[in-house]
Amino acid sequence: MAEQPERIGKYVIHSVLGKGAMGVVYKAFDQGIERVVAVKTVRKDLVDPDLAAQVMARFQNEARAAGRLLHPNIVSVYEYGEDERNAFIAMEYVEGTGLREYLNRKASFDLGQIVGIISQLLLALDFAHERGVVHRDVKPANLILTSGGALKVADFGIARIDTSNLTNAGMVMGTPSYMSPEQCQGKEIDRRSDLFSAGVVLYELLTGEKPFSGSIEAIAFKICYEDPRPPSEISKLPISPSLDAVVATALAKDCATRFQNAKAFNRALRLSLDPQLNVKRETQDATEINLAAVTLQAQAAPVWDDTTLHTVERELADLVGPMARVMVKKAAAKSKDTSEL
Repeated sequence: MAEQPERIGKYVIHSVLGKGAMGVVYKAFDQGIERVVAVKTVRKDLVDPDLAAQVMARFQNEARAAGRLLHPNIVSVYEYGEDERNAFIAMEYVEGTGLREYLNRKASFDLGQIVGIISQLLLALDFAHERGVVHRDVKPANLILTSGGALKVADFGIARIDTSNLTNAGMVMGTPSYMSPEQCQGKEIDRRSDLFSAGVVLYELLTGEKPFSGSIEAIAFKICYEDPRPPSEISKLPISPSLDAVVATALAKDCATRFQNAKAFNRALRLSLDPQLNVKRETQDATEINLAAVTLQAQAAPVWDDTTLHTVERELADLVGPMARVMVKKAAAKSKDTSEL
């Protein structure tokens, strides 16, 4: 195991926040302006030589995409840099919990809190879209809730910037359960793809389950050709017909019949909760939600995303063959997070 570095660039390393296949995220300190930061790294020696140019370009793309987005609901990026061993991004350190963790532990969000979460997400997406950035991987694992109830959108790693040629039609990128139909089919995408993904997150918050599940192939088929049950038929929450309609519009297969921008989605969502809302006054910010009353189930065995397990299994199979499936299954039952797995 590689030793933890004392410093990366100008940043003094304090601790490890997370680990991935090609790098580590550290909690660090910028002594120059006395600011705590998160430093996300990619170790150059762990990158497949055949993919090195593409991987490094995408990592730089993440910094460029998020670096142009200064918004209270988006994790700020401060710097991109490289040293002998690492490429790194220094970014805002957010003290909070991923929305994926809340969902895994069956958080007891009420309708007002759910609308508050999605409203903040849509404000962030609207800001990004108006500046030519499409996130392309909106999902609970990339959304952080601070203790004060603010939502932060992270990880623009596969974002498309209007001036970028890194992503083209025919390339399938994203997380299967949260992809839009056009993403699944490798078609050209725009802001409406992010709105579909936001609709999937909304559905999961309302019902406690994903609207599209199964094997990767089954998920893709359902996303493109099957409509999920209305949330009101599944949820224990008092979901109105108008809120069902908002979800249905967000998850429309044809992007032309979907919400055309995040403002329209946000307006319809807020009206479904409060029909008396004055929508003529554009909301500049969303109400941060009160998390004090949200209850969580005790930490249980992790609920693993099928895509994660399949990815690990495929990579391990190159080394150990068919035993990979058994090994991954056993390891998943004992592991608490991806790095431990």
